[in-house]
Amino acid sequence: MSTPRPTLVTIATDGFQYLWLHCVESQQRYAARHGYDHQLMTTNAYPALPPHWAKVTACLTLLARGHDVFLLDCDACIRADAPRFTDLLERERGYDIFIANGWSGRPNSGVVVFRGGASSTAPAFLERCLANRHKELPEEDRVTAHGENGHFIHFLKDEPFRSKAFILDDRWNKIVPPATSGDFIIHYTGPMRAQGGAMDGCMPLPPPAGALSRLPLGEWAGSACRRLQRKVKNRLNALGHASGVPVSVSAGTPSRSARLRERQTPTASLIRHLLTSGDVVVDAGARNDAFTRQVAAAVGSQGQLLTLGGGCPLETILSALDERAVTLLRVDLEPLGSDGLKRLCVALAAAPRSYLMLDLAPSQVEAGGATLGDVARILYESGLVLREIRDDHTLGPRGFMDRVGSKSYIAANDRGWRKLEARLGREGA
Repeated sequence: MSTPRPTLVTIATDGFQYLWLHCVESQQRYAARHGYDHQLMTTNAYPALPPHWAKVTACLTLLARGHDVFLLDCDACIRADAPRFTDLLERERGYDIFIANGWSGRPNSGVVVFRGGASSTAPAFLERCLANRHKELPEEDRVTAHGENGHFIHFLKDEPFRSKAFILDDRWNKIVPPATSGDFIIHYTGPMRAQGGAMDGCMPLPPPAGALSRLPLGEWAGSACRRLQRKVKNRLNALGHASGVPVSVSAGTPSRSARLRERQTPTASLIRHLLTSGDVVVDAGARNDAFTRQVAAAVGSQGQLLTLGGGCPLETILSALDERAVTLLRVDLEPLGSDGLKRLCVALAAAPRSYLMLDLAPSQVEAGGATLGDVARILYESGLVLREIRDDHTLGPRGFMDRVGSKSYIAANDRGWRKLEARLGREGA
C-alpha cells in the first residue's frame, strides 16, 4: 500500500481563485516542487457547511487517511525558497499542530500544518472545533462571525491540543509588514493586505531611455514644450480625420508642470512601453484627455486612434475590433455588464496581441449585480489575465483586484504578457 502523500488544502470559492491567482499559483508551484498534492477547492464539496468550515472537513478527511496536511488561505503567497512543510514534522516529532500568531498576537488559521496518522491529535482538534462551530466564544477569542479562526484560538487552549501545538515564527505566515527576503509565506490579510508595496509578483515599469519627463532646462524648455504641444495637437487632428471620429482635448493648454506630472503617471509609463509606432488603439472609455495625448504620441503618424466614447454600444466596439488589428482597447465596464464583457473577452483573446484596459470600482460592479470575482473569472476563462496598474509604477500580481478602491487594470492573454514582459526586460536593463 502506497504512503499517503502530503497535501496542501486551499478553498477559493466565489471567484477567489482568480482574485488571488498569483497566490494560488505559488501554492501549486510549491506542491509540484516538493512532490506534494494540492487540493484546491473552487466549489464547496460540503454544501451544508460554509466554505470556512468545509475546508476543515476536507482536512479531517485527509488526516483520517494518513495524509499530512498544509492548510492555506487562498491569499497566502508561498515564496520560491520556502522549505518543505514536512521538514517541520520530521524535526519536531512531539507536535501535531503547527501554527503562527497573526497580527492580533493570537493564532492565525490561514497557514496551519497538521500531522496525519493514528497517533496525531490533529483530527480530534478539528473535530472539536467543527462540533462546536455554533458555540458562542468569549470576546478574547472572537475573530469573525462565520469563520473557524476564533475556534482554533479557543480550543488550542485546551489539553491535549495545547501541548501538541508548535507556534511557528512569522516567516511561515508574514502578516505584519514589512515583508523581508527571508520570509517563507506572505499572507495578504489584515495590515499586509493594505501594504500594497509588499506584494510579491509585481512587474516594474522602468522609465524608457530619454523619457520626456526629463525636459531641457532654461529658456529653450518653453519653446520645446510648445513645439511638442503643437506636434501632438496636429497628430490628434490627423488621427480624428483618419478614423472619421473627432478626437479632441479639453479647452485650455496644460501647464508645463501638468504635462510633466501627466507623463510621470503609471498609466503613461505603461502606454510608452506597450504601444509602438503604427499600433491601433480603440478608446471606448470615459473621456480622458491625458490618455488621448499619451496614445497619440506613442502610436505616431503611422498609427490610429479610434475614439468611440464611454457608453458606446457593444456592437460598435465589436465592429471596431473586427475591422482592425487592435493593440489596445480601453473600455468602461459598467455599461457593458457581465454578458457584454464575456463577448468582448472572446474577441480579444483570439487576437495575437491585444490588451484590454479598464477602470474598476467595486461599488459599481456590485451595483450591476456582479462581483470582482465574477469579472476576474470571465477574463480568466477567456484566456485573459488581469493586472493592476499600480501607483508605485508596477503592474500588480496576476489576477489581484483591489476590493476597496477604484483602480485601473490591464488584461492580456499569455502571448501578450510574454511580449510585454520581454519589452519591459529589455528597456529596464
